[in-house]
Amino acid sequence: WFLGAKFAALPNAQYWTPEGGAYIANYGAICHPGGRDIRMGALRALWEALQAGNGSFMGESQVAGQPCQQWQVKNPQIGNMSMCVGVDGIPRSLIVEAAASLVGSSNIFVSSHNLTFTEIRTGSASRASSLQPTTCPPQKHASCEASNISYLQVLRFSHGEPWGHVSDRDTFDWNSFVLTSAGFLGSSQYLLTYNLEVNTSYGPWRECDYNAATNKSVCTELPAHLAGLVSRVSSEALSGKPGVLGDYGQCEANDVVGSWLLFPSQGKCDEGQNVGDQGCTWQLLSWKVFDFQTLEKTFSAKFGNVTRLLSTGKPPFRDIQRMAKAAMTETPVVAASA
Repeated sequence: WFLGAKFAALPNAQYWTPEGGAYIANYGAICHPGGRDIRMGALRALWEALQAGNGSFMGESQVAGQPCQQWQVKNPQIGNMSMCVGVDGIPRSLIVEAAASLVGSSNIFVSSHNLTFTEIRTGSASRASSLQPTTCPPQKHASCEASNISYLQVLRFSHGEPWGHVSDRDTFDWNSFVLTSAGFLGSSQYLLTYNLEVNTSYGPWRECDYNAATNKSVCTELPAHLAGLVSRVSSEALSGKPGVLGDYGQCEANDVVGSWLLFPSQGKCDEGQNVGDQGCTWQLLSWKVFDFQTLEKTFSAKFGNVTRLLSTGKPPFRDIQRMAKAAMTETPVVAASA
């Protein structure tokens, strides 16, 4: 996975139960009943389409010297899948390209897959009988107990959506900078920074995907009493409260992997209001837009190759955070608040 060796100590194993059960990732930080998750959504849907006879046979092929038959299934609303299946009916390779219409443009990377299967075991040798079914606990929608007013800076990668708005858009904090950047390198032109005042009684995570055609974000819904709270989760839901199945860092420190935050339109303070007035939970104080390639060049000229720096640091790479902030002070902004 893109986390790399520096995050090898983090639990990032993923389990999928095709017949239902639960999708469990990161040793329990994520637990989805029925095995459904945004990372696996395209794979599951395309797999089921192929099983239903909606695929196309593309011809004979080989994977690592093993003969297999190449199959393909395409759906513009879901994505594309290519699979090479051996004579024993077991896939030898699997490629999934998720569609933006299904997962949102920012989730294409983590929702797509390029897998080659080796050391395949079947029957008793697979030890499949030792796998125990897991039931996800009921999801409790609640806010964090802390209810303080805090100032924070968050960031967001962008392809160029209208500036000056943060409502219903995914953002990440500085401890998440290196990890989240790894998923966007080469795919986003801009890096935005936002300074906000927020109520830290955080709510559960909600997924918001920006639709460039309609200039609107489409978000999953939360119960009405939580809809206005700032949503928070550990980056990629990699960590949570130890030993609590399905806790993905809504209220935890998330010091190693950082946090993602989302500021719902329902909680935005109107002009002239303070956080807390009439239940508003956040207000945007200022923002800046940087061309990411220009920022990278400034960083490299001032501090050297980031890959080398990563090799000597450890998460959350506070030295690199400090360097990136310093590079920002010497990089021209594309746009900024008044």
